[in-house]
Amino acid sequence: MDIQAVSLERHNTKRWKRFGDFNFAKEETVVPIAAAEITTALCNIPIGFIEENGAFTLVAIQGLVPNQNLLVTAEGKWGSPFLPDCYRCYPFRTAKNAGSDEATKIIVVDEASDLVVDADEDVDEDEKSEHFFDEAGNPSEIIQRIIEFLTAYDAKIEVTQSLCAALAKENLIQPWKIQWQEDSEGNELNGLFCIDEAALNDLPAEKYAALREDGATVLAYGQLFSMQHITKLIRIVELGSQQSKQEQMQAEVFANALDSGSLSFDNL
Repeated sequence: MDIQAVSLERHNTKRWKRFGDFNFAKEETVVPIAAAEITTALCNIPIGFIEENGAFTLVAIQGLVPNQNLLVTAEGKWGSPFLPDCYRCYPFRTAKNAGSDEATKIIVVDEASDLVVDADEDVDEDEKSEHFFDEAGNPSEIIQRIIEFLTAYDAKIEVTQSLCAALAKENLIQPWKIQWQEDSEGNELNGLFCIDEAALNDLPAEKYAALREDGATVLAYGQLFSMQHITKLIRIVELGSQQSKQEQMQAEVFANALDSGSLSFDNL
């Protein structure tokens, strides 16, 4: 990756292309999602938590071993009706402004993605490219929409982090060990967490009411409901040595998959 801040100085003579596949995500085993995404996610993929620096993050689980994303097909298509919002604006995302003492964020772009090109570079006719800035030196219309989308997404992630913290404060998050068989060998995935359903049920009424008022109970029950989908990922991995059966299972799991061609930056 080559992450660079989007700036007039660096990108005024550049253009960017819209991604045509999801190979950029094929090694992402988990990815953060916002609580606002959970109602769609819980119907399609397993959701869990990871712990970083003493804080819990809500994540979509996409694989069972490091650098594996079972939701990206061999052709680079996205294999689930649910697409995490953080992928929608690739190759753009936000990052902390290293030159500021405040917790401000800036828009950055992955220049190693091959989606950033010189303005005078020839591109295929079927590859649409866009300017970063208009003639007046302002962010182009589509870049402005991307900025607005990512800004709203960051705000949703902040809300989600506070909900995770509220659940953790009541000791409702516990380790989640996932086990499966592959080539007759037992495997175990560690580092994930889930809701402690028994502790949630035993929570005093006033504490439960406070979590419900904040919206944390929706996140908790959504995570619990989504755990059933881990069996889909396990089944694909278990059939890994039987290619034809694995492809058949992927087709079943990826039924109603999102066609990458249906994505549009214009709908942000």
